[in-house]
Amino acid sequence: MYRTHHTMQNAGLWFLYILAAAILFLAAPVAAQESTVSYPNGNFIWDMEIQGNYVWCATTGSLVRWNKADGTYRQYTEKDGLADYGVYSITKDAQGNLWLGTRKGAQRFDGAAFTTFNTANSGLVNNAVHAVAVAQNGVIWIGTTAGLSRFDGKTWTNYTTQNSGIPYNYINSLAVDRNGVVWLAHYEYLKYRGVSSFDGTTWKTYTTENSGLKDNSVITIAVDDKNTKWFGASLTLISFDGQTWAEHAVPYVNDMTVDSKGALWAAAGGVPSGISPPSAYSLSSYNGKSWTTYPLDAKFDRPTLAYTRVRVDADGTVWFVTQEYYGSLSLHSYNGTMVKTYLTDGPLNYSFSGIAIDSMNRKWFATYHGVSCFDGKSWVNHLFTLTTDDVGTTVNLQSTNLFANWIKGIVVDRENVVWVCSEIGHVASYDGKAWKLYTHTRDSTFVGGLTYTIVVDRNNVKWFAGIYIKSYDGKTWTNYQQYKTFAAYSGAVDNDNVKWFGTFKEGVWSFDGTTWTNYYTSNSPLKGSILSAAADQNNVKWFASNDGMIYSFDGAAWKTYGQEVTGVKYPYSLYVDRNNVLWVLHNPLISFDGKTWKTWPDIKLGSLSAIALDADGYMWVASIYSVGEGGTLSAMKLSTGPTVVAETVPVNFAITGNYPNPFNPSTTISFSLTETGRASLAVYNVTGQKVRELVSGTLPAGWHSVVWDGRDQNGKPVSSGIYISRLMMRDKVTANRMLLMK
Repeated sequence: MYRTHHTMQNAGLWFLYILAAAILFLAAPVAAQESTVSYPNGNFIWDMEIQGNYVWCATTGSLVRWNKADGTYRQYTEKDGLADYGVYSITKDAQGNLWLGTRKGAQRFDGAAFTTFNTANSGLVNNAVHAVAVAQNGVIWIGTTAGLSRFDGKTWTNYTTQNSGIPYNYINSLAVDRNGVVWLAHYEYLKYRGVSSFDGTTWKTYTTENSGLKDNSVITIAVDDKNTKWFGASLTLISFDGQTWAEHAVPYVNDMTVDSKGALWAAAGGVPSGISPPSAYSLSSYNGKSWTTYPLDAKFDRPTLAYTRVRVDADGTVWFVTQEYYGSLSLHSYNGTMVKTYLTDGPLNYSFSGIAIDSMNRKWFATYHGVSCFDGKSWVNHLFTLTTDDVGTTVNLQSTNLFANWIKGIVVDRENVVWVCSEIGHVASYDGKAWKLYTHTRDSTFVGGLTYTIVVDRNNVKWFAGIYIKSYDGKTWTNYQQYKTFAAYSGAVDNDNVKWFGTFKEGVWSFDGTTWTNYYTSNSPLKGSILSAAADQNNVKWFASNDGMIYSFDGAAWKTYGQEVTGVKYPYSLYVDRNNVLWVLHNPLISFDGKTWKTWPDIKLGSLSAIALDADGYMWVASIYSVGEGGTLSAMKLSTGPTVVAETVPVNFAITGNYPNPFNPSTTISFSLTETGRASLAVYNVTGQKVRELVSGTLPAGWHSVVWDGRDQNGKPVSSGIYISRLMMRDKVTANRMLLMK
């Protein structure tokens, strides 16, 4: 039912935790960024090229080079000279150079250095490059959103609707045939516009109205060894040998290639609309007479939505990309018997919907394709595969599993259990050992339905906001849809344990355990739909609306903050950190310390974003767009402003975890004190014997950490096993398990 993927340590990430020694973060006007670690995406693959022993992948976030021999990879980012974090096309020339298409121009990469061609330093017609092709005579053809460019190594020539016979400027695919004729697929005004050709003198246009092209929505173009042109479209695949048009029953072709034996390979698959079965998808080849389809579904460990890219190397191994869900495009190889999957270290998907941080300082990410956890050293990815026991026999299981890993909300409760909810309405929890699933087939009191967010109240009751409002106290599900019909987008819990839910066109509803109260246009300034809710440590409630406003409510009075004050045009989400600073997920990022609204212009975010502050003072920012230095996931250490205000007092007396765990030979134990006083922290073995006293004395209220080097009171290394760290202060005692592995 559940699968866990472990990925290797990403080189260079360890220094993030060497830097993080103390936890002093902003509570006054925030200032300069101290350090940023970006986690570039290498799994969202737009295009690929095979060059000798390497498979090159153009991805959202980096250029990735996979070594076929040993399965290792290297990522090239903006730090290496990549023009833009998103690479959308890739091909190679006769000299072995790679040519890349990005949003900031075209690039040539000789294996050591990048050369950038853009409108500022060359004759390129437009910087938004979607396609690049190399002719046999070495001429580079570059398709952009504003025309076609030709580069012979010295001279640039541009073709647009203003100066040539090109019918449309937006070029989404191109290929050059064996006679040097360039073939272009066009997209214009939210509609595909067929194809055109240019032989150096004459332009020709081919559409369903004037040719045998059966479908104008051409997505990809290929040329085979016989100089036949192949056009992959939404409805069908069409070939053209110069005289005859032929239709092939392969719909939704996304990419094609020709192998060393002259066979044409097609990667196909459509995108479903809503929660419905996927359209036809296939990986197939054509030998000139017949088609062969390769049923590889049984060889994957997760449901597939489409095949999006395909290449064949000199050994006959087929390399292809599958789309598991929106935002997830993964690389595989197939040697005729076995399928191998190649994933760079990190989350399986970079469309994030939430971040939660547990007491061990592990970061948990809710994504559009599973749950990803990062402990500072390695990533573990969790995927769900539901069965009929989970959803019933009347449900389309294939379609359900495509959406089962679209995680909408994530939270860590007061017992360090991770809770998630998915697009299809099921809920799951993870106690550190196993996942537990909650569906209507497993619990008659459970009510499904789309859930957007999860909040935990002060009694550790979980509240699920979505189409319905439901709560779970660990034993019983309580459903509130019979009382209220609103659809809740967001939720928060204040200091009085009152639950607050932002809704669709019904303002905010609060619930104190007995009474529901509605705040909307008649009794508050709230308007529109409330996209996000948060409660700060002063018991002020904050709400973000789709009308662009941010509202606060202290229980007596409302305040409204418009764009002229906040700098926020479209507030996506709100987050209050432990220093009582309000963060607004916006493009760019906004913060409010109670006095000043601050804009962070260097931190760009997209609409699907999440943010959280960890125990080491690193702010984690996730987005489908660029963050920090080019990655789609970044951790940023921020420094305080010129005036440092003391941190707020922790809510809990607790050992918040130890990192790393398991460990060898040392670990950092973090704990929080709610008041100043004499405290002791000691390590015990499982038999109750004291091994080492680490702290003994008066400590101030706040967050603290201490390193245990794995030695006893006499300085001797202890053996492998489970150890208990115990924190004592007056009549308060708390403990945490640790594992030493040698």
